[in-house]
Amino acid sequence: MERELLEMLLEVTGKDFGTLDDALEAYTAHELFTMWLEYEGMIGYADTILAVVKLLRV
Repeated sequence: MERELLEMLLEVTGKDFGTLDDALEAYTAHELFTMWLEYEGMIGYADTILAVVKLLRV
């Protein structure tokens, strides 16, 4: 999954991060999650999904 996230970042931002840790130095986890959701066509759902995950303690 890390490779897919890095490929998404390259396509979306034009930045080629070597690792997910490198990407997390430039973006917060929330920003990366939001970018990934939007890339997958789920625009505006990041906060709702994270709230449900927190509620369910997943």
